[in-house]
Amino acid sequence: MPALRRVKSSEAVADHLLGEFTAGRLKPGDRIDLDAVAAELGVSRAPVREALVLLERDGTVRMPFHRGAFLGDIDAARVREGVTLYALLSGLTAQLAAPDVEGEYRDLLAAAVDRALAATTTRDYELHAREFRRLINRPVAGPHLRAMLRTFVGLVVAVSSVAVDEDLAGQQRLLAEEFEALQTQDPTIAAGAAVKHIRETGEQGLNVLVQRGIIPDDASGDEVVARRLPSIEALLTTMTGGQA
Repeated sequence: MPALRRVKSSEAVADHLLGEFTAGRLKPGDRIDLDAVAAELGVSRAPVREALVLLERDGTVRMPFHRGAFLGDIDAARVREGVTLYALLSGLTAQLAAPDVEGEYRDLLAAAVDRALAATTTRDYELHAREFRRLINRPVAGPHLRAMLRTFVGLVVAVSSVAVDEDLAGQQRLLAEEFEALQTQDPTIAAGAAVKHIRETGEQGLNVLVQRGIIPDDASGDEVVARRLPSIEALLTTMTGGQA
């Protein structure tokens, strides 16, 4: 594999490790060899360490004291928890941003959406879809909310990429629907569309990973996580007026 050439090498390393997981080459519980990853990607140890810290914060990697780094235990319940929490936060930012979607701000969002809808590859689509999300989040999210949104750099992103790989046209349709909802300037409609987009993306990506045998087909999953999900679902229902 050629050396990484992104501005933030740590994020590129994290993307690589997540890609190894979604491809089935890195499995839950596997030890991550820092030196081997650095050599493979042509980077120093520093960005690999930074990537592991990012993924540990996300819950994707475990780093027991003085014992190295390991891919965490990942099951359907943990994926759904991450997706549902990200949907909750994104629904909140869409709700806050909707009343201001007009004029120049609307034009900026439209340009990002147009580029995403014209994309023919997963990489190009994700580049522009993430810019669309940043344009929504940046004006309305304070430092604490921005910090929380930045923690979603691991599993949720990887599962979303799998969904885009599987059905780019479907993801483009969901993005277009979300933008259309934002243009109503109705906070509840906008929140509902954002939540729908993220949850459908997460379910599609999860289904692909289950079909590949990468995540176990276990409806119960992590019992502790599963018990928390109904409470989060209730918040989503309240936020979106039952649209989610």
